[in-house]
Amino acid sequence: MSRPAVPKANPEAPLREGSPVSRPAIPKANPEALLRAVLQ
Repeated sequence: MSRPAVPKANPEAPLREGSPVSRPAIPKANPEALLRAVLQ
């Protein structure tokens, strides 16, 4: 909790900033979703 700047600890932080950091974090959390998207 001492590092609120970390996007991993606070996923809402990058979302508020609108940074692309939140985009790559999605496929990393759900690799299955990324594989399905590639297969389709």
